[in-house]
Amino acid sequence: MILSFAVSLILTLVIEGIITLIAKEKIKTVTIINCITNPIVVGIMNYCYYTFGKALISYMLLYFLEIVVIFVEGFFFEKCIKDLKHNPYKFSLLLNGTSFFIGEIINYILSII
Repeated sequence: MILSFAVSLILTLVIEGIITLIAKEKIKTVTIINCITNPIVVGIMNYCYYTFGKALISYMLLYFLEIVVIFVEGFFFEKCIKDLKHNPYKFSLLLNGTSFFIGEIINYILSII
């Protein structure tokens, strides 16, 4: 379980860090916010997968949590990054959408190996 937390956080930080650097935003703030939100979502999802397996409810919860994270992180970007160059919610959507999509691709590849 600890491994899933570590892998998820590291991949998220790398993917979203690259996008943040390309967008010329403050990587330190984005990293700190991700270090808070990512483990919460991963913990809830690990519990859900352990309890319900990969049932429809697990996927519905995952999508719901991802949407919540977009708004929560957008809020914190807006409050914590004073000279943000992008709309905080669109920036959060870009970061989270990209890392989620790449994570799903990695999970798919690992499932067929």
